[in-house]
Amino acid sequence: MATPTALLLFGGVQTYDYGSSTLAIDGWIKFKANPESSKLFQLLRSEVDYVLALRVADPSSMEVKAEEDTIVDTITKLLASDECE
Repeated sequence: MATPTALLLFGGVQTYDYGSSTLAIDGWIKFKANPESSKLFQLLRSEVDYVLALRVADPSSMEVKAEEDTIVDTITKLLASDECE
């Protein structure tokens, strides 16, 4: 089973409805969220996409930049905390 955090980080297209304070993935998986949380997940997701694009572009590179390491560490901690709940 996928956790909400995993869905928000790796799922489909996200949209936020200010009227109902809901964050939707692909228009049908909905979560109650404030606008700030929605924006934070959108920003973190763009960072995830950035790191994945770097890895796909050069999979043989063993060099990990500090910014990539920070992003991966943050995602790991978020996913681990979601599993504990």
